[in-house]
Amino acid sequence: TDQTFASPPSGTAPAAVPPTPPATLPPAVTGLPRQGTAGAYEGGFELTNTDYLLSLVGQAMPGFAMAIILMVVMILMILVYIASTICGALCCKCCNGAYKPRKFTKKDLVINKVVILVFVALTAAGCFMIFSEGPALLDGVSDLTQAMVDTVLDLVDNGRAIADAINTAATDESMALGEVAGTMDEMDEALDTVEEAIEKAQDQIEAQLDAAGSLIVAAAGAMFALSFVVFAAAFIGWWRLLILFIVVLSLGMVLAWIVWGIVAMVTTLVDDLCWAMQDYLDNPDSSDLGDLIPCMDAKTALDTMTLARSMSSLGIVGVNSFLEDYAGTNPYQNYLCYTYVKVRLDELCEDENEYFNDDFTLYVCKAYHNDELDDLEAEEDEHQYVWADAKCPFPTNSYKVKLGDFANEPNNATAPGVANLRCPFQGFEVELDSNGNEVIDINGKPKANLSAPIAFSMGQCYAYRQIPSDMFDRSSYSAELAQGIIDIIPIIEGLLQCEFVDNAFTRMVGPCEDMAAALTNLYTAFLLVSLGYFLTWASTLVVISRLQYYKTGCTDAGDRYKQ
Repeated sequence: TDQTFASPPSGTAPAAVPPTPPATLPPAVTGLPRQGTAGAYEGGFELTNTDYLLSLVGQAMPGFAMAIILMVVMILMILVYIASTICGALCCKCCNGAYKPRKFTKKDLVINKVVILVFVALTAAGCFMIFSEGPALLDGVSDLTQAMVDTVLDLVDNGRAIADAINTAATDESMALGEVAGTMDEMDEALDTVEEAIEKAQDQIEAQLDAAGSLIVAAAGAMFALSFVVFAAAFIGWWRLLILFIVVLSLGMVLAWIVWGIVAMVTTLVDDLCWAMQDYLDNPDSSDLGDLIPCMDAKTALDTMTLARSMSSLGIVGVNSFLEDYAGTNPYQNYLCYTYVKVRLDELCEDENEYFNDDFTLYVCKAYHNDELDDLEAEEDEHQYVWADAKCPFPTNSYKVKLGDFANEPNNATAPGVANLRCPFQGFEVELDSNGNEVIDINGKPKANLSAPIAFSMGQCYAYRQIPSDMFDRSSYSAELAQGIIDIIPIIEGLLQCEFVDNAFTRMVGPCEDMAAALTNLYTAFLLVSLGYFLTWASTLVVISRLQYYKTGCTDAGDRYKQ
């Protein structure tokens, strides 16, 4: 047909959109500044950028710095204690008073113990937050994992749908898909392997998450128990036991600051990832994730789509020619709709037409306006062509039959066919095998022996301009198989255009944000625990020294000496 564009409604495909610069990350969720090698980091989510990686490490530095400082302080305290002990033993007993407190009262000691209780309560608040937010974090991880698994399984299902359609069509020798079908068998086996591996990995992750949940509960309980035991020993006055627990508390305090630093870094990374995924969905062309997830270039993808669409259209042309041979004189005869229409690329993207808002047109014209299709091969008239989505019926109202509806009646309101062309007579003798039995065709009916036509039947069918029943039934079955191939073209095109990435990020953004929220609360929780441990540790050192020197240091102790 010479018809390219149908009547309105029509419009023009969107013109070129100037590329926008990549968005910059928002302030870190921890509230800490982002620092790179040359000052503040103001870039995007660039995992390959050294400055960004340094900015992540910078989020952990306060926790690491506190841990290092406290380690140095504790080492110095131990050295001072050793030095004073040696000095007291060898030189002067006055050295033994290195950690001797100044004079204090009973009230001062009670205040010290109350202060420890306050700091233990601060630690308890952090532990309670860890206890409550740990399951929320694991739920977020589980949901995020499920979203990724669902995306992979969708890809597996799409691959299996492609393989099934091609394998089914390959049973029809007229489609010449034998070698391709063999490849699809291998693909199907590979997809089964992938599905099994994904499901096994998911089970392992869920098992690890269950173990992690138990570990978080145990860790929160242990951290609170340690601080409470320290308070209890201080309250009772067991200063010798306190010395043992202060060693454990010191190690726990250093570890808590390190964990706080790590949680700060992980929290920032996860929050940045959530932001980056949403930015990809909003601005896929300028998103930094676009560089990490490169999709097929538009020209290669379009070449593949053009090949599939043109082959489909040529098949429909052949069937319509076959129908015209029998019913060409019938002005009311239905024909197959042309699923795709060949259009000049420049006309599709620059002129007003009815295809302007189709997904295919939007994808192609976006690439066209971005000069990504300059190398697309031109035809003899020196123009580039693509196959747009036709609007059935096309090109006239008579061309309205879907390939898979070949055998339906022409007066079917929703799915008209060409069953009026089926002749009641069988055109060929039935093919027999070496034993004289009928050979069954792929459509489940006796196979026609094309070298043995039935003259009477052929004459009757030709007289009424109809297709012999065996030929019609065979063509109908082939048309149904071919429709299966057409139906998977959108799946193939979706894979070529990386639609699965959009689907994955759409699913993952919600669970990712839940994870980020839980991590932010855990960041606060570990900060409370770290501060609580530090303040409890410092206060306990004072209490130990006062309990140790209670008899000589307490001004209102009397004759009592508490061990």
